[in-house]
Amino acid sequence: MAGEQRQEWTWRDIFRSIGLAFSFSRLVTGFLGLAVLAAADGLITWGMKSLELQSSDWLRRLAEVLYYARWGVAAYVFLFTAAAIAYSVKGELLDGEGAGVGESIAFVFRKFGALFFSPVIFWSYILLMGGLAFVFFVLPVLVAEWAGWTPYASLIWYALGYFFVFLFSLLAAMGFVAFMFSLFLTPPIVAVRQEGALDAVLDTIDLMRGKGAFWVSLLVLAASALVGGVFLGRTFDVGYRIAGRAMGEEFALIVKSMPQELQPRAGTLLSGARIYWPGQYEAAGRPFVRTGAAMQPASAGRPETRHRIAGWILAVWVLILAGFSISFTMGAFVAAGTLTYLIVREEEEFLEPAAEGPPQPAAPKQEAAAKSEGAEKPEKPEKKDEAPKAEEKKA
Repeated sequence: MAGEQRQEWTWRDIFRSIGLAFSFSRLVTGFLGLAVLAAADGLITWGMKSLELQSSDWLRRLAEVLYYARWGVAAYVFLFTAAAIAYSVKGELLDGEGAGVGESIAFVFRKFGALFFSPVIFWSYILLMGGLAFVFFVLPVLVAEWAGWTPYASLIWYALGYFFVFLFSLLAAMGFVAFMFSLFLTPPIVAVRQEGALDAVLDTIDLMRGKGAFWVSLLVLAASALVGGVFLGRTFDVGYRIAGRAMGEEFALIVKSMPQELQPRAGTLLSGARIYWPGQYEAAGRPFVRTGAAMQPASAGRPETRHRIAGWILAVWVLILAGFSISFTMGAFVAAGTLTYLIVREEEEFLEPAAEGPPQPAAPKQEAAAKSEGAEKPEKPEKKDEAPKAEEKKA
């Protein structure tokens, strides 16, 4: 019996990413990751703003460190959340059944080292190349000051060595681009191959060189922004406008009573989620305001107790639905990355189980044709027909 055929993937399969993102377990996984990100981002932002008000210089410098640290925390939260989603997507694509929320989170903890050290390897390279560029940038000045040369000679030396400044700066920039690309491919690589950080980094760099994966990541990022921002954001906004037309001033008072504690705060990484709140879609490019002009007309009265209760209930619903909308967008992005990796992968024997049983060799075409002719023409009738013909010839 012939062995089982390996599954092949084509670029048409990438359109399945939208359907894969509709899984409830993956939506919950993404929602939990967003909750962790919101808590960490809010805490770091609060500490950063508190340090900026201090009079000490080193405390203000610590605020700058926290500014970059929160981007690192956000990158790690995204990597761990995306890896959990990618593991569930991989199970559905290759095994026929996706992992649940608990199993996906457990996988992330098992692969904690691979996910943690992948950015470390990238940034070690970036800092090394940037450090070499800085050394060549300041080295002529330092040597000139040590030797007592004139600034004229040091400037000439810097001009002669500018090639190395540009070279190492370019290598550092390429390393940063590779790191950003790793946010697209590292989660599916770890989820599918389940190997170490170095393998994930090398596989990412290898796929960045060709096969179209890098350009696909840019298209997927643009498509995710359209789905999450333009489509879902506009859907929320249209619903609010219809409610405002139907309820009039009552809806404006409910929106006015929505608690600010549950709304995205300015200065945080998730402040862009305000597009899902009433009256905020049109004001997304402007500084954060609590409610939009369309939702809160100047003639609106003072909110009453029923408006405050309804405002809290509406705020909770918007917070939950906005979180699931962002989770869906992230899930579609991760599913597209997983499918991209399955399409451009090279180690098919590693990703798919080997066929069991030796395959049967196919018979040559000539032998098959001869057998088919022999089956159509029986031997006995031919002998009976040939005998009378031989007697006629003798006569």
